[in-house]
Amino acid sequence: MIEIRPPTDADRAAIAAVGALAFNMEARADQVAFDNRRRLCAYAGEGVVDIAHSSPFGQWLGGKQVPCAGIGAVAVLPEYRGQGLARALMGELLARERHAGVAVSALYPANSELYRQLGYEYAGLHPGFRAPVADVPPARADVSEMAGADLDGVISCFSCFAAAHNGPVQPTDRARWEPDVLAHAGEGTHQRTVVVRGPEGEVAGYASYFLENTGDNGYRVACKHLVALSAPITPGWLKPWPGPRNPVAVPGLGRPPGPWPAVPIKTGALPTGLTGWPKRRAAPGPKPGPTWARPHL
Repeated sequence: MIEIRPPTDADRAAIAAVGALAFNMEARADQVAFDNRRRLCAYAGEGVVDIAHSSPFGQWLGGKQVPCAGIGAVAVLPEYRGQGLARALMGELLARERHAGVAVSALYPANSELYRQLGYEYAGLHPGFRAPVADVPPARADVSEMAGADLDGVISCFSCFAAAHNGPVQPTDRARWEPDVLAHAGEGTHQRTVVVRGPEGEVAGYASYFLENTGDNGYRVACKHLVALSAPITPGWLKPWPGPRNPVAVPGLGRPPGPWPAVPIKTGALPTGLTGWPKRRAAPGPKPGPTWARPHL
């Protein structure tokens, strides 16, 4: 008999083992966080056979943050797959989120068929750009490494950008910004965040980046967040990026809408690559409309 319930601290090792088998990673019980995540597990007897959790985010829609559940670590032991356990566990998790007043949920799907059955669909695209560092124009602003006191300014800068767009998400827990947003375990080396300040000393732009091994004894600069609130600041955060022969991977330029001068990079230097944006849905209910995102009713 399968039982779905929240796990306890004693289940850390079992949760880590299920995740390790599903995602081909080291089983680290110390990395199973019991913070503000809402965790659920499926148990066969006392053994954990299926796991999932949600994390609280705010998704910017219409200039306001809407409560959003970030779904992660959905995994089933191999011998229990194909029995509908993931669908049952996800259904219970989403029902609890809806009861808590969460409007939408989002995830990065490993199994499109499963999540489409649960009402998810692709909600957008995440454009990526690459260019040689040598083709990036010189900095026109002073750049400094982010200090601990700058975190609130960085969050405020992102929020200002995000409020002018539909779709950006950010964690509601301030403590998750540095380890999960600006940096992430396993993403390259030398992770750094640099800031550019406005006339009043406020954070008016920032870049969070790391060095990514290219497999040929070289590396490239990969940027996770690249946000600027005015045109002169745009190339400013590129100043500290090393190596004119190292290509830079830029996931996107974040700025409020409206015209301002484009960054002059050589023609053809920015081939666009599109990757899947998180699938998004609300709690179980009527069949969704074309956008595949709907409010809880």
